[in-house]
Amino acid sequence: MTINTVVIFATFLVVFGGSVLLTWPDVPWAWVLIVTLVVNLFVPTVFYPVSKTLWSALELSWHPLEPEEIEAATGRIAD
Repeated sequence: MTINTVVIFATFLVVFGGSVLLTWPDVPWAWVLIVTLVVNLFVPTVFYPVSKTLWSALELSWHPLEPEEIEAATGRIAD
């Protein structure tokens, strides 16, 4: 969840900031709002599986499985 939040904040800054910079000095605020909202609804939904997998991989690298957990998993697979 943390990774997804960081990605959406970064996406927001790029989309909003880029829209404002590209259209400066006559910024179409309604267009910028619509584009930013659509992107902020679409990106977290699409990126969620990737962020979940990445977070799980990072968690396993920080806290590797204990030998008992590996044995329990092997036992469940064998059943």
